[in-house]
Amino acid sequence: MAYHSDDFYAKVAPNFLDFMDKLEKLSRKYGVAVYGHYDLTDNPKEFKNLKYDRDYTSGDINPHGYWEDA
Repeated sequence: MAYHSDDFYAKVAPNFLDFMDKLEKLSRKYGVAVYGHYDLTDNPKEFKNLKYDRDYTSGDINPHGYWEDA
């Protein structure tokens, strides 16, 4: 997780851009805009246990459970 290879950003760019396209569509569909910090991985299996908090009153979308058991 902490180590990034020299080609890390080249590896993650296609997935990130695809994610952004889908996120824009989801935001328009459900009326939820997301902003702020994000984490990237070039090994999506690291996020297999990722879940988001469901507290819609907080104003935050907080992921948890990733990189713990990668």
